[in-house]
Amino acid sequence: MTSSFHPIRARKRTDGLLFGICTLALLLGSASLAALAPIAFSIATVFLFAAPHNWIELRYCLSRLPSRVGPLGPFFATSFGGLAILYLSYIALVTGARLGFIDRDIGLPLVATWNILLIGWCVLLAAVRFRNTATILKATAFGLLACTFSLLMPRWFSLCLVYLHPFIGMAILERELRRTKRSWLQSYHWCLALVPVLLIALAVHLNGTAQLYIDTRLDEQITRHAGSAILPDVSSHLLVAVHTFLEMLHYGVWCLAIPVATNAVRNWKVDRFASTRNSGASKKLIGVVLGISSLIVLAFWAAFTRDYSFTRDFYFAAAMIHVLAEIPLLMWMCEVKNPAKRNAAVLACRSDLPGSAGAVATARRSGFNDDSGLTTIPKTLEANV
Repeated sequence: MTSSFHPIRARKRTDGLLFGICTLALLLGSASLAALAPIAFSIATVFLFAAPHNWIELRYCLSRLPSRVGPLGPFFATSFGGLAILYLSYIALVTGARLGFIDRDIGLPLVATWNILLIGWCVLLAAVRFRNTATILKATAFGLLACTFSLLMPRWFSLCLVYLHPFIGMAILERELRRTKRSWLQSYHWCLALVPVLLIALAVHLNGTAQLYIDTRLDEQITRHAGSAILPDVSSHLLVAVHTFLEMLHYGVWCLAIPVATNAVRNWKVDRFASTRNSGASKKLIGVVLGISSLIVLAFWAAFTRDYSFTRDFYFAAAMIHVLAEIPLLMWMCEVKNPAKRNAAVLACRSDLPGSAGAVATARRSGFNDDSGLTTIPKTLEANV
């Protein structure tokens, strides 16, 4: 029996293995540097990757916007509306606290209220996106538990958001690989399994180590951001190392993994965006937005070199918008399992001539969903048009 050789499959396996090796190197290198020099590593990663990773995330989101929202209209409306309300209220809280208008007695209830608004928004997004009774009940139960946690310990809840945020980026990368690079998934899953192992290793190795020496205001900012004020009995060396390690993984997801997985050089051109194919005005608007955001990245780099401490505080307050935006982005990319809707799309396709333009248009109107959450059509029909 002769065995056949498939060069394309072999190439995909090789690419997946190479991706896994690079991801493993990033994991081990980040954990080592975070353990050895946590503050210096944190300063370097934020300076190099903080602003650029927001620009890349913005460009990725714009490249994924559909030309028509279709049945996802309520989801997009809920996403953008909640995003605006939560972000503006967060900026108001931070500004009021910095200017001295909000003290600790008033601040904690306001933080707890903001957390509850965030939880309610997430539950509403899940209800609008998945429209499944079981999913809605699970989301509601989880939301009630989260609200209880936030009311009892609002500062702890806020700290959990800081440490959980990088994992949302990892989940987005998993969905993107499932959509574009399925041959890389196995390597990526093995690397994901290594993340908790490295976190445990950091905890064991750094547990009981001396507190970091606080010499400047910047050192205090970094340790406070990692939770030293909320967890005073835990070594600040451990807290900063864990936070910086997860932060570097988040930057690696957006600055390296997602652009490579999506072939960003070719697919992230503005004229290839679905939202700009039928609208010259949209193309110009997106071009202006990306141009302004590029100037903002350069401005942040210049500001970091002039006054790193102030710029770091300003950045992490302003960057809350991308923390919030990743929540609906992840839900949008999740698969919607709705057999009734899928069967309706199939029947609608069959009502037209097979492979005709009318069948494709009907499938689009029916809202055929793939695992990315975007409206698509069966590939066999698309190929015949």
